[in-house]
Amino acid sequence: MIPGTIASIIVIFAVIELIVLPWVAAQILTWATLAAGAWMGLAVKTDGAAAASGAVTDALIKVKVPEAAGWVTATAVTVKVFIDIWIGLWAFVLALWWVTRVERRPGEKVQAVVIWYRFPKIVIGYFVTRFAILALASYIPIKDAISLASAVTGQSDVLRQFFFLITFTSIGLTTNFRKFKEIGAGKAVVAYFISLLVIIFIALGLSVAFFAGVPLPKS
Repeated sequence: MIPGTIASIIVIFAVIELIVLPWVAAQILTWATLAAGAWMGLAVKTDGAAAASGAVTDALIKVKVPEAAGWVTATAVTVKVFIDIWIGLWAFVLALWWVTRVERRPGEKVQAVVIWYRFPKIVIGYFVTRFAILALASYIPIKDAISLASAVTGQSDVLRQFFFLITFTSIGLTTNFRKFKEIGAGKAVVAYFISLLVIIFIALGLSVAFFAGVPLPKS
C-alpha cells in the first residue's frame, strides 16, 4: 500500500466529512457553538478540510445564533493547529527514537544535525506565529485586534477558497477508484472508515466536555 493511496483515502473521506458533519453540528450543537467548531477541528482530517468545515458550520449556526459568527471557524482552526503541533512533537520523538535505536548501527554515533533534519519545521512556525500573535495582542485593544483579523481574513478568503476549490477538484479528477481495487485497497478503506466513525464520536464527546460551558467571547 503506497503512501499516496492512503493519502487519497484520507482526503476523500475528508470531503465527505466536509459535507455531512457541518450539517449535523448545526442541528445538534446550536446550544454549544464553540463545541461545534472544536468538533470540526478534531474530527475532520486535513487542515484545509477542517478549516472549511468550521467555516460551513459557522455559516449554518449563525443563522440561529448570530453572535457565534466567526467564533465557530476560529475554534475549529485553533483546535486543528494545536493538534498539528502535538502531532509534530510526537513525530519528532518517533524520528529521534528511529535514528537512535532502529537505524543506528552498532558503534555509530548519531549526529545532532540528523535530529535537526528529522524535526518537523512546521512546529517551529506554529510556535513563532502563536507567540507573535500573543505579543501583538498585548499591545492592541481587543476590538482593534478583532477588526484587524477580520480585515486580513476578508482579504485572504478569496485566495483560500480558490485554492481549496482547486485542490479538491484536482483530487476528484485524478483519483482512480479502479486503481484502489487493483492494489487491494478495499480493506484499508473499510478499516479507515470504521476508525473514522470511532474518532468522530470521541471527538464529539471531547468537544462537548471541554467547550459546551465556554461562553462566546465578547467582541
